[in-house]
Amino acid sequence: MCDPTIMAIASMASGVADVMGQASAQAKQKQSYDEWFAMQEKNRAEQNRKQEESRKLAEAAREQALAGVSAPSQAKAQDAEQARLDAYLQSQSGPLLDKTPTGAGETTSVADKFLLAGQQSGDDVFKSDLAAKINQAARDARGRIAALATAGSFGNSSGGLDNFTTDIFQKGAQTIDMANEFRRGDLAVYGTQQAVNPVTWTYTPGIRL
Repeated sequence: MCDPTIMAIASMASGVADVMGQASAQAKQKQSYDEWFAMQEKNRAEQNRKQEESRKLAEAAREQALAGVSAPSQAKAQDAEQARLDAYLQSQSGPLLDKTPTGAGETTSVADKFLLAGQQSGDDVFKSDLAAKINQAARDARGRIAALATAGSFGNSSGGLDNFTTDIFQKGAQTIDMANEFRRGDLAVYGTQQAVNPVTWTYTPGIRL
């Protein structure tokens, strides 16, 4: 038969152990919550930083696109394309437009060089009149070419304003879309992180923590 005193002491010791075990479980549970909370705060701060970076990337792309299609930028691009088209079209127009002199006193030599070779019977008045008409026709042709180059520079030629502005907006939109994809991806990761629960501690009598 067990001694009542020994039983009482054992019961007391068991109670103390239970109290200590429960206190240990509570302490570990508090530590688990503290660590979980600290990690959540860290994740939240990191997410805010990433979202701000993506927002700045999108905003920079937007501002760059607007600056790229500003009036001065468009005017510069149009002037450059007009000069390119004019040079190209003039080069395709043949030697008459490329080489016809425009200075005073050169009309007769132009006629001699381009239209009157082997026709020495024409008098000076005829040659001068014909050369003047040739020069005027050449100037008119140049003017039409310049007008065509100007019109083309506003259209959809390789460097025309239509393509110029479209390219800028497309590049800006691509960067903004990329920034938005970054934001969505980061938010998905953050959602997974938020779904992680803290470790739960419970005390079971007879098991030391």
